[in-house]
Amino acid sequence: MVRRAQKEQNRNTPLTPQQRLMRLTNTQRGFSVLFALLFVASLTLGTLSVTVGMPWVGSIASLLLSLGSIGVSRAAARAAEQLAQSIYANRERVRNTAARKVSSSISRDWVPNPLPAPLAQNLPKQQEQIAEVINITNSARSISSKELDEILARRRAI
Repeated sequence: MVRRAQKEQNRNTPLTPQQRLMRLTNTQRGFSVLFALLFVASLTLGTLSVTVGMPWVGSIASLLLSLGSIGVSRAAARAAEQLAQSIYANRERVRNTAARKVSSSISRDWVPNPLPAPLAQNLPKQQEQIAEVINITNSARSISSKELDEILARRRAI
């Protein structure tokens, strides 16, 4: 029941131009394959009817069906070509109008990017000093392991 309702809803929804184009190209391909198969069958039945003496009706019927399938394939190709041209023209029209709007509204002059506010402004004014600040180039003083443990303990506590 749900599948039946879904099929009914799918039948009632209109197809987009891209979906129509896809269906037309699939129709063209399918009937082209059908033409090839029927044409080969027609040639085979014609050859058999000449050599074995089978009736010509099968050969003629498959030849007519193959000609009908190539006609349907060509009609689908023409419709697909017209639809593809209209889709392309519509896309180009949209691109051109968008390009005109963008080119008229945006200046191409260079504008510097604004810099973000410094991070120091967001930090509290009073900061706890974790360790003594020493100049690296004049690092004559070495830290003992006990002092290092105290510094690391204060850092872990933060």
